[in-house]
Amino acid sequence: MSQGDLVKVYILCARLPGSGRMPGASLDAVRVRARERLEEAFACAEAFGLWVAVDEGAAKVAEEVGAEVRSKLEGASVRGPYGVRALPAYLRAEDAKELLEEAARWLEGRIAALRARAPSYGERRGALRRYLLRREIQAKEALLGRLREALAKLG
Repeated sequence: MSQGDLVKVYILCARLPGSGRMPGASLDAVRVRARERLEEAFACAEAFGLWVAVDEGAAKVAEEVGAEVRSKLEGASVRGPYGVRALPAYLRAEDAKELLEEAARWLEGRIAALRARAPSYGERRGALRRYLLRREIQAKEALLGRLREALAKLG
């Protein structure tokens, strides 16, 4: 994760067309699915206005999502400067720590909000929705674990 005194993180760079620019519900679903997959791999450091990750797996997710989005947009003849990439960035340890702490706080808030929503997913909502909610919570907890592990290495 580090190179000398620098710490490697991945910054998400994503530009997706808004729902008004995407003709048809299937393409809007592509945008929504891309965001869902990216949120499983990256956490938002709101104070910095960045989405960040600490492992190469997140970079691979961004690459896969980017290829899928490009393919769907080209198939629908949607043109523009759209894409998804994870850029490696090397930060000083104190800067990386601040960035990752902010991202961890955001994730903790998201997990708490999802857990608060869980009781409303009673029998009425169905087993599939409950399963998807549990899956989302587990993915965010795993990401939080990776962030905490990286923070522990920073001291």
